[in-house]
Amino acid sequence: MSQENVTMVKTAYEAFGRGDIPGVLGLLDGEIDWVFPMGASDTPGTFHGHEAVVQKVFMPIPENWDNFAVIPREFIDNVIMW
Repeated sequence: MSQENVTMVKTAYEAFGRGDIPGVLGLLDGEIDWVFPMGASDTPGTFHGHEAVVQKVFMPIPENWDNFAVIPREFIDNVIMW
């Protein structure tokens, strides 16, 4: 991942932390597939596109958690996938 990509990911996390969902969506491909495996969510499955991600991923957060936060500890810019 280039430094440009690291900056984009950091920007997405910062937007999410502010509750700026349009800002997050602006950084995600419109054809995104968000995958929740069994056991990782009350609604496991694959959610395709911005609208599905908003409805099935982002909207349930305040319904299920009072003080939800995502705070990355580290951003790694050079991951090799095999």
